[in-house]
Amino acid sequence: MDKMSIRVRKEVVQCLKCKELKVFIYLPDFAYGERLVFSNKGMPCAFIKLVDDQTYIEYEKLVRQILQDNLVETSEDKILRLVIETFGVTCDEIDNCKVDFAQNQKKCYFCGSTNFDKKLIEPESVITIELPLVSHKKWGSVEFKKKYELAKSELTRNNVFN
Repeated sequence: MDKMSIRVRKEVVQCLKCKELKVFIYLPDFAYGERLVFSNKGMPCAFIKLVDDQTYIEYEKLVRQILQDNLVETSEDKILRLVIETFGVTCDEIDNCKVDFAQNQKKCYFCGSTNFDKKLIEPESVITIELPLVSHKKWGSVEFKKKYELAKSELTRNNVFN
């Protein structure tokens, strides 16, 4: 598994419910087309450069085709949001965790709360972390028909066809 060292901003805040500390990490503001990716458990698990990812380009076209085939008309913003939220279906698991592009880090690891004190516990800092790069080996080995079914299933789970 390929890894990459990435400079990120780090903020530490306190959960308002259980009072445990929570570390938030963010890419720098100038990180165009780059993204930290989280596991289905909400933990940071990988890094991806979407602008260089051929699978992302392929998946976006596939989602557009599925929407067109099913006569679903929606805004460009919603299409792009759907692509991002369902893109995890194309990604290989990392450390036995599913990659979840819809997941974010806004949840306390201890109690599940999403309410945090706005005051930082320590000053914001810039740190370097090493994360695996998102890969798509399993997706790449699947025939088009199966990819279409998997993508349509993800869109169905997101209530696209209701």
